[in-house]
Amino acid sequence: MLKISKEIAARFPGVTIGIVQGECAKNAFADENAYLQQARAAEEETRKIANLAEQPNVAAWRKMYRAFSEDPTKRKPSAEALAKRVLNGEQLPRVNALVDCYNLVSLRNLIPVGGQDREKIVGQMVLRFAREGESFTPLGAKEIQQANEGEVVYADAEKILCRKWNYRDCEEAKIAETTTKFVLVVDGAAGIPAEKVEGAANELKAALEKFIQRCSANTSFART
Repeated sequence: MLKISKEIAARFPGVTIGIVQGECAKNAFADENAYLQQARAAEEETRKIANLAEQPNVAAWRKMYRAFSEDPTKRKPSAEALAKRVLNGEQLPRVNALVDCYNLVSLRNLIPVGGQDREKIVGQMVLRFAREGESFTPLGAKEIQQANEGEVVYADAEKILCRKWNYRDCEEAKIAETTTKFVLVVDGAAGIPAEKVEGAANELKAALEKFIQRCSANTSFART
């Protein structure tokens, strides 16, 4: 499902990326109370963190952002941004069952997780550098942005799916209430051991199959 470009593999060696794809009868909870119990527990653990930037997985992703000339203090990797909201007293955001589940796993592992509706992906998903002049419609917005040449993006044959590796998903392929087929990406970084990424991907698979109505998923891994 995921191809990593030769240029990305050469620039960022030692990265493991987990891919969790599958389908569900409906993007809705089968056991929402069990999900909420785990969400509250994850928030409680997160609020014990004294210095988020010094957490190994967060530090690894900050280094990765700087490697493609992005300031992680201005645009944070998604897992750090999620944890920051919780540290500021918020609860995990509620979007829909699939998104809620992957946000929970992202928070518990401090590893970025994102996803798209598989039926809205055209051709193969590729992790590559953005090209000059490529456009992007951010999640929840209508205005079109221009990606920066050389930033890291997920893309399909027609569009950018996610900017700055895991900073912002696109509107066109978002996971919505109507989504029943999905592909989720667990983003490892150089400095995050492969087994940590594999563990988070397997944890996500288990959460989906436990919490979401008649959901089945499988995991695979891509490596640089």
